[in-house]
Amino acid sequence: MVKGETFNLQVFESEAFRHFINVFTNKQSGITSGCEVTKDSQNITIGQGYFFIQGGLLRETTGTANEIPSDAGYYKLVYEIDLSKTNTKDQFNQGSYKYVKSLGSYPDLTQEDLDNGGTIYQLPFAQFRITEQGLQDFKDIRSIVDYGIYINQNERSSICAYKASNQNIAQGTGIKFALDSADFDGNYFDITSNNEIKVLKDCRAKISSKLFVDRSGGVGYVMTIIYKNNNALSRSLEEISGEYYTNCNDAGVVCDLKANDLITMTIDYASDTGNPYVRSGKENSNITIFVV
Repeated sequence: MVKGETFNLQVFESEAFRHFINVFTNKQSGITSGCEVTKDSQNITIGQGYFFIQGGLLRETTGTANEIPSDAGYYKLVYEIDLSKTNTKDQFNQGSYKYVKSLGSYPDLTQEDLDNGGTIYQLPFAQFRITEQGLQDFKDIRSIVDYGIYINQNERSSICAYKASNQNIAQGTGIKFALDSADFDGNYFDITSNNEIKVLKDCRAKISSKLFVDRSGGVGYVMTIIYKNNNALSRSLEEISGEYYTNCNDAGVVCDLKANDLITMTIDYASDTGNPYVRSGKENSNITIFVV
């Protein structure tokens, strides 16, 4: 029997709609808007926004605080879909935030094919360790849905901005990433003489970054903050582990940009030891923007 899911006077069931969206998004799961990850001493909070899990559209309406666990271990904060549970008209029971824990390394997640008989899918938001010193190595690990596959080829545009030579840094906050070179695709972005990326056309774009700090040392952290017109958009923090270098990568954020907006990044280096510098080259340290 054939059901006319999208035909006149027929019922369009949720399972069929999830299949349609899953195909439309090229089977991507992740954030489409908002859902910023923040933390304090007690909670990790997921802000308002929207995300997909295998075609299922979910909306975080108020922001949800998740109490940080106290037991030692490696953790990932996920949103879990469990289709074995039953919803009601008033309550969505098939989805919830939860911590997945492991000892010795970060846990593998359950990501079954919900479009082919699977029941459980865990979408990651953040990872961290709990030790005797408390929360360590906190990282935003959200995936952002890439809509670039639906953009007219003439409207594709991106920039990868970097520094062509090493940049020496020292203990302090708000150190500006001194980008001076870029690879371009299209004509939506440019770089200025003041180490900024200038937006040339209105667009919606994903902004992300990576930073390789060589010769870091001691106890402390490296943090990067991406700004739009001096307003913080996204940040990433990585503990200095005494391994002679520290990688600090920011999965990024999707946002609306206007012509003449300026994008910059600052660096915090919270250690009084080491002889740190930002390693040059786009493969090591950069700010990347692409139109979505």
